[in-house]
Amino acid sequence: MSKRNMIVSIALLTGLALVAIGLLAVAPALANGPEHKSTADVAWTFVDAEYPNPVGTSTLIRNNNGISANYTTSDLTPGHTATLWFIVFNDPTACSDAECGVDDLGDTPAKGDFLLASGHVIGDDGKATFSGHLKEGDVSGSGLHEVACPETKDCGIGLLDAQNALVVLALHSHGPAMDGQLLRAQTSSFTGGCDVYLGVGADNFAGSSADIPDSPGECSTMQVSPHAP
Repeated sequence: MSKRNMIVSIALLTGLALVAIGLLAVAPALANGPEHKSTADVAWTFVDAEYPNPVGTSTLIRNNNGISANYTTSDLTPGHTATLWFIVFNDPTACSDAECGVDDLGDTPAKGDFLLASGHVIGDDGKATFSGHLKEGDVSGSGLHEVACPETKDCGIGLLDAQNALVVLALHSHGPAMDGQLLRAQTSSFTGGCDVYLGVGADNFAGSSADIPDSPGECSTMQVSPHAP
């Protein structure tokens, strides 16, 4: 699968990044430097009468060393696995065509990357909370290492400017939970357990409820929550 078909597409997030941003002291405090706290709705990447928006909220705390997030959502499929990702564009003003998308990931003027926040199996009530922290300069959880440079693992960008980056929290479904090492991969990587990437075109964002994974091996990115600088 090509890099463009596997990397999370961010093209639709330009509008979503203008979602109302408020102040909410929910995420754990970070040390060092002034803090900026914002909250945003969690929404499906599609419009469907059976899947109304919003389905939750997220909170992001920034300081000079990094970012910390809490992401609370609902209406997920019990027994499925999901991972939360920090999609970061360190210089969103440099995004191509006035939008931040797949072309702005990697070694580009916008310096974009997507990095693992956390992952786990969804409980019986379909509700879930994900929390994660990302330090500036840490590329250990970069999804680019999986999809763009799996052999060398040297193309991650990481978070370079915590205070001024466009940060989008994105929930990636890995379908029904598997066993053993496969389950570990499903909850700790972007490609874990993924044989088929559902979504519209090259986006790999769920374009309708039909793109929510149902069978083993199916994956899609289906919820987002953007935080403008």
